[in-house]
Amino acid sequence: MAQRRKAVTIPGKSSSDVNDEDGNGLVDGTNNYQIYDSGVAVHLHRDTGTALSDTSSSSWNVTNAAKVESEYKVLLPGTDEQYGKYIVWTTNSKGLKTDSAGFQSNDWMTSNSYESVFDIDLNNNSVIDQFQ
Repeated sequence: MAQRRKAVTIPGKSSSDVNDEDGNGLVDGTNNYQIYDSGVAVHLHRDTGTALSDTSSSSWNVTNAAKVESEYKVLLPGTDEQYGKYIVWTTNSKGLKTDSAGFQSNDWMTSNSYESVFDIDLNNNSVIDQFQ
């Protein structure tokens, strides 16, 4: 008999508990990855409800997030053999990954406007490139 998945509710924190002082789009001082959205923490999680953290993968870490319309874009620089490449996730409003760009080069990230999405210089040319 197939096991049914239970719906998992991941509570947010109140605005008095949530900070993003470094402006990277992530809640500061947490053990799990949480997107900062106007004083509310949106937990990044798997479809099972399991929270994601820096121990979730040895190939990437989450470093930045940005709200784009009703979704979030999440930046995951590669580590170890993927160093120098990036993944971009799209998540829904509840922090569940809905799409992934896979590991991409600095040039791909720049030409697809991710420097302006994350407000970060990914190709190290001292400019935040603004492509349309």
